[in-house]
Amino acid sequence: MAKKTGKTRKPINYSRTTILSRKKELTLLEFVEFSKLTSSYKASALRNYISVDYEYDSYYPCHHGSDCCNNDYCRCEELRNARVKGPLELLKFPEKLKLIDQYYFDRVIRLLGALKEDNWEVSVGSGYYGQEIDGISLYPMVENEIFNNLSLPDDISDADKLKKALEIEYGYILDILISMNKVRLLELPPKSLRLFNEHYYGKIDRTLYKDHALPACVVRKDVSGKYVVIDGYHRLAALMGKPKIKVYELYEK
Repeated sequence: MAKKTGKTRKPINYSRTTILSRKKELTLLEFVEFSKLTSSYKASALRNYISVDYEYDSYYPCHHGSDCCNNDYCRCEELRNARVKGPLELLKFPEKLKLIDQYYFDRVIRLLGALKEDNWEVSVGSGYYGQEIDGISLYPMVENEIFNNLSLPDDISDADKLKKALEIEYGYILDILISMNKVRLLELPPKSLRLFNEHYYGKIDRTLYKDHALPACVVRKDVSGKYVVIDGYHRLAALMGKPKIKVYELYEK
């Protein structure tokens, strides 16, 4: 029997970041892991999905009696009161998450304060021509809470993801929803959806979600067979002019 010749090829040891970046679809747990691997102290990975702008006040010591620039080119600018400038907006959703996970991501980001300018910190550092903005990041407490709530087990059901989002927003799950263990995506005329609190609906801001691209509402069927809106009044109001919208139905099977 002939001997095999040549060297044995060693398996390539790809980094975890490389492995995750090459996957076509990520679970929520993998998305959180990848986000933490690719973020730094001064640049939150969530900035990839949120439009964040900043402003500051300039102060020049050489304009106030200092000879720091020796009447040469000014390089002493100080950036004071650096802050994030609102309003903040979601630019996009993580493309490698499936649709219902993008929906859950959107709810968590909004509900836990990632779009509030007061939850962001602007870092100032030194440059050759004066001070510069060298980082914008969420406060660690806010980012950690977001990542903790995004870190759902891989085996969690889609129904439980929707209920988890409702629990984050309202603090509890309605009794009627507890036994509902299935989800389906529907396209329905928005005017066909039943609203129990029309007084509240009539007062909400209809421009808040005018560019919303994800499923708009969570609904359930009532005893008459009509779809009742459980959550999503603002999103529904913004999309009311469309012939059909996507919604998630929670149901029991």
